[in-house]
Amino acid sequence: MDNESVNISEENDKLQRFLEGSDFMRLGHAIETGNQQAAIMIINGMQRQLEDVECDAFASNLINIRQCIINGAKIDALDILSVMTVRRIQMQKNF
Repeated sequence: MDNESVNISEENDKLQRFLEGSDFMRLGHAIETGNQQAAIMIINGMQRQLEDVECDAFASNLINIRQCIINGAKIDALDILSVMTVRRIQMQKNF
């Protein structure tokens, strides 16, 4: 395998681990319980992971969830997270 193929494979592995990870569930729990600080920290971690794999599939969703949390719009944040979950499942099926 050449270096480019190895890098793509590593990026795909990182993305797959992200999609299979517990961050989505942890974020939902933090939002549901009103733990704004934890939710923001989870979002920051998710954004770093997505930047690491150069995936912007969830970037705008995470920004919107952050705004909802800041504005106290818990239901809206959970709605956006549910859209992300559907996209996440669709992406997992492609692996």
